[in-house]
This record gives sequence, C-alpha cells and structure tokens, in this order.
Amino acid sequence: MSISVLYGRDISRDFTAEFNFATRRIGRPGTAWDGNFNLPSDYVPKDSGQIPENVVAATGISTSLEDRVIHSMGKSSPEILAAKHGVMGQIVGGVLYPDAGSLESSVRMLLEKGLKVIPYGGGSSVNGSLMPEAGHETVSIDMKNFSSISIGKNFVRAGAGVTGSDLEAALWKAGYTCGNFPESFRYSTVGGWVATGAVGQESNQYGGIREIALSISLLTSSGRIEDINVPSQSAGTTALDISLGSAGSTGIITDVTLKTFRIPRRRYYHSYFFRSFEDGLRALQESEKLPTVARLSDETETEFAIRSNSADTVQKLFRGYLDIRGVGSGAILIVVNNEEPWKMGMSGAVYAGGIPAKMWERDRYLRPGLANLLWKAGYIPDTLETAANWENLPALYRDVKESFDETKKQYGFNGVIMAHISHLYRSGACIYFTFVLSTEFKREMETLEAARDGIIKAFLRNHGAITHHHGMGALFRPYLDSQHLDLMNRIRDPMYGGV
Repeated sequence: MSISVLYGRDISRDFTAEFNFATRRIGRPGTAWDGNFNLPSDYVPKDSGQIPENVVAATGISTSLEDRVIHSMGKSSPEILAAKHGVMGQIVGGVLYPDAGSLESSVRMLLEKGLKVIPYGGGSSVNGSLMPEAGHETVSIDMKNFSSISIGKNFVRAGAGVTGSDLEAALWKAGYTCGNFPESFRYSTVGGWVATGAVGQESNQYGGIREIALSISLLTSSGRIEDINVPSQSAGTTALDISLGSAGSTGIITDVTLKTFRIPRRRYYHSYFFRSFEDGLRALQESEKLPTVARLSDETETEFAIRSNSADTVQKLFRGYLDIRGVGSGAILIVVNNEEPWKMGMSGAVYAGGIPAKMWERDRYLRPGLANLLWKAGYIPDTLETAANWENLPALYRDVKESFDETKKQYGFNGVIMAHISHLYRSGACIYFTFVLSTEFKREMETLEAARDGIIKAFLRNHGAITHHHGMGALFRPYLDSQHLDLMNRIRDPMYGGV
C-alpha cells in the first residue's frame, strides 16, 4: 500500500524556475522519492492493543490502515522524512469522525474502555503532536464535521474543523475578515490555530490568534468547559488560556469565537532594498508605525526571490537597476498596508515599487508546491522559526547561520539556509529560517536531526523562543526547560494520547 504524505491539493503555480535555481545553489540531490509512504505487504502496526469491536461498531471508528497512518503524522520534515524511509512508529488504533451530537458520548465510551485520544484538524501540524505515545491504544478525533460558521456583530463563531479559506470565504461575503492568514491557510483549521498559537501574515495589524480569539468550547476528560463570549475578562484561567499553544494536549477544541474586522477597502504595495539584512533590521526596529505586512528577507532569500528566472527580460532590467543603486546583492523588504500607503522613511533603502510585494502576495499560500518538488527530487526542505528582542536578533541570525555551516562541515552534506523577518512587535520580531539539504540516503535522518538541533540550540543561546507559533508538540518539547515542562504537564488532560 502507498500513502501520499505530502501536500496533495492542486498547487496552481509553476515553480520550475525557483526549483532550478535552488538546485543550482544546493548541488546534487539525494535519493529521489515519489512522496509516498510505501507500506510493505507484511507491515504490522506497532499497536499496544486493539479497540474493542463493540466500540468500533457503536462509534463508527475507521480502522482503515491508510486512515490510521495519515492521522498519526503531521507535515513536519522529520515526520515526512521518516515516511520516505519507511519508518513509522506507533500509529493510532482508529479514527473517529464525530459531529456535535455524537462527540461527547463517543469520547466517554472511549475513556471508559481505557483508550486515549488525539484531536486532529487539518493535518498541517509541524510540532509532532499527532504522534501517539506507545503503551496504550489511541483514537484520532478528526474534527472535519465541526464546520459551522455563525457570523455575529464584530465576531464569528466557527467550528474547530473550519479551514482558514472556508472561514474567510464566508466572512468576506458578509464584508468581514478575522485577519489570520498563516501560510497553511488552505489546510489549517480554526481549532488548530488555537492549539498552535498561530500567527498569520497580517499579524502586525490584526494580531495573532492570541489577540483574535475571544473564547472556545473545550471538551476534557472531566467534562466540557465553555468560555463566556465577552470582549475581555479577568475571571481567572479560561479554556482558551490553557489551550493556546498546547498542541491539543488540554482537550478537544470544538468551537472558537473570533473577532472580526471590516475588510480593507484598498491595499497598497511597496518594496525596498537594503545593502544588508542587518541594515534592514535596524530600519524596522526604528519604525514608529508597523504596516499590515512587513517581510524582510536576508541576502540569500532575496537572491532566491529575484534571480530565479534569469531568462526574464524584466527581471534582468530590474536586477541591473538594483546593481546600479548598490543594493544588487542586498536584502529586500516587501510591505503591504491596508487603507493607506505606508509612508515611513526607510533610511539607507532604495525604493523599488510595488511589484515584488504583489508577487509575494500572489504566491503566499503556494510554497508547499515548491516543497513537494524538492522532496520528490531527493532534497530535504525544512523551516524553523523563533522570536527574539531586537537587540538579540542580529547575534541570533549569525549564530544560526554559523551553526548550520558547522553541521554542514561535520556531516558533509550539501545545503543552503536563508532567513526572513516577519510578525513585528515593539520589542522584537519573529525570524524564520528555511533550509534545504541533500545527502546520501542512509544519513538523511541523522543529518536532518543534527541540522534542526543546532538551529534550535542557537535560538536558545541567543534568548529566542523555541518556536513562535507552531505549538509545543513532541518535536519541540525536549528543548523546554524543566519548570515550563512541569507547568505544561499540570494542564495536560489525562485523555490526551500524544507523545
């Protein structure tokens, strides 16, 4: 049996030029792959037990092997790479697809039989929270049937299984937006946004999910917790409080109430080039007003963005103009602002019009298409992100790059790393690091683990967060200090079956 583990929806964009440019920079690929987890005919899951037949019959649990495998992994690079190598640890014993009328009774039956559960949204998790823990039987609770959307006055109540694209489609018809636009917008769900502490690309204006979410309904092993729907409160800890960033370990989120905003009447696009990434960092730090979107790419990511299609005449002319202005090998800042042009002065920058920002907006949800191409060709793409205060960001950036280069020398792989700044705050910003590597097949898993470990440790050495908006699942928990790990364990619900 072959099970696709890459993003499978139609990607309506040709990334051939970007792919060719990336491969020229990285070098020879590793072992090609079809993107499938190819199960041997004699594959036997590492089950700790079996779901009783009467429970399967009463709840409608799917015990299909394909369903079980898909619901036991997210879209992190370590999980995808393990599938490439045919490695799969414990998988869930079955998948439940409940609706609002059956969820509580079904979960109660599962718990009475000693089973554990893991909530499942869009499957786009990159924190390892969908991996079941060995030693007990676990059922995945797929929330796709929680799809209701009810629009009120300046708020919307949405089922946890509603995707970002479906939510915004309904809101825009009514003249509203909730303002949360993560790159996984087409795949991730409203419940998943809360569980990961998601932060969308327009957070400078709207905030992240911590600022946008007002209340949730949470099903726990001891019953349902229903937050009151008010603009703000100071009445102790809420279900929303304990669920933000929990990766689903505090219970099953069934519904979320979110703020809504009037859709912008107009958007304005700008781009600037700096001689260096750190020049751009200083300019952002000094800005008194933040635009709706600000994305500053380092020199490598900038080169990747504007030089991937060398045959395009307009691109050649544009690059020539930048070279003349002395920023041809510099860093690009793209800006999108709602309602009015962004008028902040950018000291030391060369203004380059709105086209780069418009191109970024066109492609902002399509990057999984490029990742698919890289995976299938034999490369390993990955992204890790953190947040730090302005004074720590330059050293953090340099340390991560140096760590990657050191790991590259030690393990002898081909690879490239690039970075960009987004999600700005008065005190600092989020910085993403995207890297692509290739090595011999037998060393792929240990090489990826070493590269990720070096980068995350560089985050911590420079007072950065382990992750800014991906949630604290199994892949990040080992880096958490003992005090915060103890705090997380205190709010973890006993019914959660994740690692």
